[in-house]
Amino acid sequence: MAWTRSFLERAAHPAARSAIPGLMSTWNHNEGVYERLVQRAEVPARKALLDRILLAEPDAEPATAVSTADTVFDLLVSATMLRGVSRGFEDSDAWCERIAGALFALIGTID
Repeated sequence: MAWTRSFLERAAHPAARSAIPGLMSTWNHNEGVYERLVQRAEVPARKALLDRILLAEPDAEPATAVSTADTVFDLLVSATMLRGVSRGFEDSDAWCERIAGALFALIGTID
């Protein structure tokens, strides 16, 4: 649940709630801005998530673990961003538990 809480705290922060729509517009209109953000923040976070998944599922096929980590990361980012921007911290404890449980279940499906 720590990952879910961390991502939601960033997205639901009042400054982020105000800035995210403008940032998304900037990403789409200024070549290279989004790519720099991905390299600086997203790539290390994806790697850290993959490492945690491999610790939890050491027998997982590497390609399957990578695919699962990418899917979990994408779901985590999109869910927390949408929730943070639209509803802030409303009922955040229960929401974080539900999302973390769903993501954990997805990780548990690695063959």
